[in-house]
Amino acid sequence: MKKPLSHRHSRLVTVFHDRRLPEPGRPVGYAALIDAYGLEVPLPRQLHAIGERHKVISSGAWRLLTPRHAPDPTLAAHLTFALKREGVDLLVLKRLFLAVDAEERNLSTTLRHSISLFSEQFLLSLMPRVG
Repeated sequence: MKKPLSHRHSRLVTVFHDRRLPEPGRPVGYAALIDAYGLEVPLPRQLHAIGERHKVISSGAWRLLTPRHAPDPTLAAHLTFALKREGVDLLVLKRLFLAVDAEERNLSTTLRHSISLFSEQFLLSLMPRVG
């Protein structure tokens, strides 16, 4: 079941799906999308959150970024964040697109633009470079 990202975005957590954060933080990117849309997927190896302090912290399972890195509390912003900072996770993307209703997909031109831009970059990265 879908939970609005705006409500989930403001909540500080210390544990997310049995993974302890090094400090309290707000899940962003894939973590926020997995939680908000109830996606049943294996968690990515490293998740991202926004910490309260202006210090980047990396641990094995988490990367806490500063508040200035926080995306807007929208599907498009968290997806853009995930694609830019966490790479392409095809299973999460598949389950997300199945969970998001058609109206929400159609209303988000930013979402469509983000998907096409990163799809193009991903596909180009697979092609061998020709002199």
